[in-house]
Amino acid sequence: MGKKAKNGNGAQKRREKVPEPDNKSGSVLEFTLVNCMLGVLMILIISVIFLPFIVDINPANPEAFIDFSKWVLTALLAAFGAWIGAGAAYFFGKENLRESSRSTEQVLKIQQQASRGRLESAVIEDINPAPINPHFKFTTKNEVSDVIKKLEENVDYWFVPVIEAEKLKDIIHSEAFWRYYKSVQYEEKETKEEKNEIEDVIKFIETAEEVKQKKDKLRGFFLQVAMDDSVKTISNMMEREGVSVGVVCDKNGMPTHCFSRRDIRSFLLAGE
Repeated sequence: MGKKAKNGNGAQKRREKVPEPDNKSGSVLEFTLVNCMLGVLMILIISVIFLPFIVDINPANPEAFIDFSKWVLTALLAAFGAWIGAGAAYFFGKENLRESSRSTEQVLKIQQQASRGRLESAVIEDINPAPINPHFKFTTKNEVSDVIKKLEENVDYWFVPVIEAEKLKDIIHSEAFWRYYKSVQYEEKETKEEKNEIEDVIKFIETAEEVKQKKDKLRGFFLQVAMDDSVKTISNMMEREGVSVGVVCDKNGMPTHCFSRRDIRSFLLAGE
């Protein structure tokens, strides 16, 4: 048996605010790196100035001194230029990535706020639930062969509404009918020329070892709702109860429309 939706928004879990990352440590590290690079450059320049005296090059010979200085400065500037280029690429790339991440986060927040507002105000009618075929409804006394025939004619139908006293009683997965139709129990009743009715399928789901472990997925996997119920309330209830189908019933309890949790997600995504 499915569950009926109750009025109210239900309990909501409080979401803890996630602290924003502190970028000060990254800025300090980058500033320190720049200072280190400038310090190394200063040391290298001083080394170039005093290197001729260290390696015993005579400063009195201008041509040798100038040639040596040119060679060292050329190598120094080329190496340091590559170093500076790599550092700048890293720094600006990191800044661009940071700005891109910040922009993406802001867009996601805006989308979440829009979806939250859409979810707060929407009712089931807004998601356009699919109408249920009025000729595809059965009672527990209907024969299984009639249901199988209808399923063969409507291959897209995957659940069977069961009505009792002009009200929705249950919803049974089509897989249960096919399993029972091919089972020993069905053959035994056919041999005795007894009717195989939908209530036999329900007993089969509850007792047969081959389907007993998955009975919650074969029947009772729906939530009975009304057109003016809140989408937010119904969505929370479906998730909490673990049901996959919502069945809209009129004031008399007869099923008229249906929808799934996927339909709710599609409705919210369509509004972003």
